Amino acid sequence: MILMWLYGSSDEGNLEEFIGSNRSEMERLNGLLAAGGISNAEHARLLGEHEERLNNLRGDIELRRDKYNSFCDEVVARLPQNRTSS
Repeated sequence: MILMWLYGSSDEGNLEEFIGSNRSEMERLNGLLAAGGISNAEHARLLGEHEERLNNLRGDIELRRDKYNSFCDEVVARLPQNRTSS
């Protein structure tokens, strides 16, 4: 399951989906603040977390891609060598 997540979340093709999801959550938080559902301090804290996530998105994608590729390289290295008999 983790390997599948690493693979899917390391694809830059999903970048817009990640950004959209994060922005939707930020809009939801704005609505909660306007409705009195959360305090200003909580709103600021949560928005800060989402902004940080957006700022680190490219680096996170590269990190997950590196982890996925490293895992695959290790698996291939452990496969039995193809030996032909003469």
